[in-house]
Amino acid sequence: MIARVNQRARDLRLDEQGGVVGPAAGSVGWSTKSDPKRPKTRAGRQLEQHRKARRDASRRNWQERHPELAAVERSLRVERAQVLDRWDHKREGTPATHEAVRRGRIGAIARLYQSGALNDDQLAFAQEISAIIELISADVTVRAASLQSRVDAKRVFDDVFFESLARVQREVAYGTWRAWLGPRAAPVLDVIAADVALTVAAARHRMHHRRLTRLLIDALDHWPACLAAARREVDPATLAAAQAAIL
Repeated sequence: MIARVNQRARDLRLDEQGGVVGPAAGSVGWSTKSDPKRPKTRAGRQLEQHRKARRDASRRNWQERHPELAAVERSLRVERAQVLDRWDHKREGTPATHEAVRRGRIGAIARLYQSGALNDDQLAFAQEISAIIELISADVTVRAASLQSRVDAKRVFDDVFFESLARVQREVAYGTWRAWLGPRAAPVLDVIAADVALTVAAARHRMHHRRLTRLLIDALDHWPACLAAARREVDPATLAAAQAAIL
């Protein structure tokens, strides 16, 4: 009788509490949420405003004393705001991670190397050819690389200018290599110099990507022979004689 009365009392308390008398079985008895913030007192609000005013005054003083650094800081804040806005739609990863991936995009040649299509030597040859193309493109007029055209036809009256022997040799080698490729040069240069993905370059020139891969490998393997021939053709004595003729 007493047990039934006690059970009835417990059931009544359970109903009054909404059916829950304690933590559910298997549930966590603590919460990761922070405690609610206590309302600030008037003195606390005044102290916070005073500190903020001092920080703002100190920042304005620093900006007046260092205007260049302040401009750099403002540009960094603008750039960070743009990064946050650019990746706000991403639900996984941080904006900084997505931006680093975007800026550090692997080039076409590097992807071929990582896939095993190119070996270490071929990767180095591709990087060397790409650097030479950038040097030639920096000239006002892009000319076919040859000893006569690359000795530098511009007269320099205020100082004696001697072009690097290694650069002349490499640019002569590039001219020979480009002539050896002939009409096949365009898709190869798209991958090496323009950083176009191999599949995209193949589709652009209406060829299978496997054919372009073989063509690219053959072109890179032929580069050392062109460079060796250029070094035999352009030695220091030959370059000095060619430079003396235009000075």
